[in-house]
Amino acid sequence: MDLKNKLAVVVALATLTLGVYLGRTYFPKTQVVEKEVIKKDIQTVVKEIVRADGTKETVTTIVDNSTESSSRTVQAPALPKKWKVGATVDKSSILGTPVYGVQIDRRIIGPVFAGIKVNTDKQIGIGISVEF
Repeated sequence: MDLKNKLAVVVALATLTLGVYLGRTYFPKTQVVEKEVIKKDIQTVVKEIVRADGTKETVTTIVDNSTESSSRTVQAPALPKKWKVGATVDKSSILGTPVYGVQIDRRIIGPVFAGIKVNTDKQIGIGISVEF
């Protein structure tokens, strides 16, 4: 593999790594966890003990027999991504050498993106794309 192809592979892997990092950092999936604990069955037991000498002793015992707990996880929708970044590698039609480029798009309205593209042939372009 020659140096130009190795460079193209490195640029592609770097772009992929950057995209995964930015996607996880700026657009994490959010979850809301709700937990509810309800206690229903609480019993109070009162015992009165009468002794032979005539003294009375009262013992109060509280017994909790039931505990109910429930939990629910709701996954909130992630916000739509506002930016797209891409890298391109093309072959020059004149010399057959690779031409490297970068494209950056920004969401403007709903699924519509506007972007700019720059490459090593000193060409600049603009474009509009639709996400579906």
